[in-house]
Parts: sequence; C-alpha cells; structure tokens
Amino acid sequence: MTALLAWYEYPYTALFHVPAPQGYFLLIALVVARLVFAGLVVARTGHTAVWMMLLLIPYSEVLAPWLLAYLPWPAEAAAKPSSNPAA
Repeated sequence: MTALLAWYEYPYTALFHVPAPQGYFLLIALVVARLVFAGLVVARTGHTAVWMMLLLIPYSEVLAPWLLAYLPWPAEAAAKPSSNPAA
C-alpha cells in the first residue's frame, strides 16, 4: 500500500486538493477504475485479464501496451478460419 501511495497519492491529491480521507477514497476509486477498464480491454483481445496487474508496477505501464500490441492475440487466432479443408 505504501508503494501505491508513493506513486499515486501526490499527483491526485495535489490536483484535486482533497482532504486526506476523501483523497484516499478518490485514489482507490481511480486505481480500481483504471484496472477494471484495462482488464476489459485486455480481455477483449483474448488475453487473460491478469495482464492488468502490470499497471500496478511502476514503469511497466509504459511497457505493457507494447507487449500487448506485439504479442499474438488469441481472439484474432480464434477468429481466423481453419485452413484445413478436411475439418
């Protein structure tokens, strides 16, 4: 929790000038919303939604979209028609 507060607390509380209890609630709500929407996007590509946990690791949020973009998407592979005529 301390690591999350170190990365996410200062920008959000400085931006909104919210007192501590409401600021913590707002911080948790923003982090949860970010993870939920990232999970929806990742699940839509056919990957497991556990990939969204990369967003909790500092600086991996820059690497995660690149990995997601260049790895093969299971949903795309499932949508391709089979090239086996016997099937």
